[in-house]
Amino acid sequence: ATSGGVASVSTLYSASYPASSLNNNNRAGTNWGSGGGWNSATPNAYPEWAQINFSASKTISKVVVYTVQDNYASPIEPTDTQAFTKFGVVNFNVQIWTGTSWTTVATVSGNNLVKRTVTFTPVATDRVRINITGTADGWSRLTEIEAWSNGAAAPAPATTTALASSLNPSTSGAAVTFTATVTGVAPTGSVAFTDGSAAISGCAAVALAGSGNARTAACTTATLSVATHSIVATYAGDANNAGSASSILSQVVGSAGASTNVALATSGGVASVSTLYSASYPASSLNNNNRAGTNWGNGGGWNSATNTFPQWAQITFNGSKTISKVVVYSVQDNYASPIEPTDTQAFTKFGVVNFNVQSWTGTSWTTVATVSGNNLIRRTMTFTPVATDRVRINITGTADSWSRLTEIEAWGN
Repeated sequence: ATSGGVASVSTLYSASYPASSLNNNNRAGTNWGSGGGWNSATPNAYPEWAQINFSASKTISKVVVYTVQDNYASPIEPTDTQAFTKFGVVNFNVQIWTGTSWTTVATVSGNNLVKRTVTFTPVATDRVRINITGTADGWSRLTEIEAWSNGAAAPAPATTTALASSLNPSTSGAAVTFTATVTGVAPTGSVAFTDGSAAISGCAAVALAGSGNARTAACTTATLSVATHSIVATYAGDANNAGSASSILSQVVGSAGASTNVALATSGGVASVSTLYSASYPASSLNNNNRAGTNWGNGGGWNSATNTFPQWAQITFNGSKTISKVVVYSVQDNYASPIEPTDTQAFTKFGVVNFNVQSWTGTSWTTVATVSGNNLIRRTMTFTPVATDRVRINITGTADSWSRLTEIEAWGN
């Protein structure tokens, strides 16, 4: 669209799947069902088509068609080998307008690639159409259509946007600081933070700060209601980088005086560990509110130096606190693309299986909860309230002998 292209389609399921989503450079289909891509109005009604009219006649020799991904709720930037099984476009023709009629320049059948590139003899035209004759489940769905001219620049490098938060309750409510990290080629520009599809006051266009290939944008808001919010950070992109969006971050905002995570570094908590594999797995990653372990191996979580037991990870509070709940987060099987953990998400490869939750009495450690046979990424332990100035996770068994955690929370009134 920024080059003057205008998209149109044969049928439209609803305004939530607009034709304009087909040329907005959101190739992954982020925010599917809310502007992330196009969905036809009826199933098994072939042919269906999606069309791009250029700003004038162009000589093109390549068209790239992007299908919605199987994991449409948390899509990734598509690669040339990423496949689908559930929702994609299987059979289609690439057609160009001659001035009086449509002519087919390429035919694809049996496709299973999310990103399907089609090349052909250069042809001059002012529009291109994807004529769909078969899909995986009867519905026609696309996230992006690209048409490349001779000598056109390569696509902008993909970026990765990660999102973390810090909740700081106060007597007047709860202020939340959201921090987005954009990794690309010296990215510039801005990040928009949204609550579902709704804008967050003061967070609509936050400029990236810092230097290098990983830069951040942070926004603090006290406007969120007492509820659970689904927060997304979306990077707009720049001349050298494609746009991208983070996975959804589930952010709970409680009423003033509600239970507080006293382990957070922003609440004065200081983390320490028994052993450290390297500086890439720092103790400080255990109380920075990055529960998913985003950027594992680069500050995303802690890894022990050896595969011997026991190993421990400790949070020292900024004074005595009365706590009654500890939540321990293990590294996820898919550590390279983790999601915000849920209470039911399980692991099989790397997690912490057997451990004790211990509190400091002033002279010694005492066990307040024991867990064995754990397979949950997010394991919550509740116990009789105890006053202490520190808590320790004493690990005695893991899925692969290495001790790894992404976050430790300690909750008290």
